[in-house]
Amino acid sequence: MRRYYGIAQERAWSRRELAREFGLSTGRVESLVNTAVTHLTGVDVAPRFDRLCVLCGGRFTVRSRLSRRGTCDSRCETELKRWAGRATAGARARRTDTR
Repeated sequence: MRRYYGIAQERAWSRRELAREFGLSTGRVESLVNTAVTHLTGVDVAPRFDRLCVLCGGRFTVRSRLSRRGTCDSRCETELKRWAGRATAGARARRTDTR
């Protein structure tokens, strides 16, 4: 936290610099900083990023800009996997039962 905010130092460190220094990903550094700030202040300060579902166009929010999530809920995720031919065995079994 001290390095990230530059407390008692010449300058603040970037997430990239901290990640390199400690051998972590920038996403992990972001998560650790957000958790520490939430713990210290008692307020959830994690940023939220709005996205549109690639399947239905509905809006949803992720907590990290690095998130690869592209669907708004599990139903859209299952349908997207079905379209891509990667449905789970359970989903494939249910699909063949309804035919």
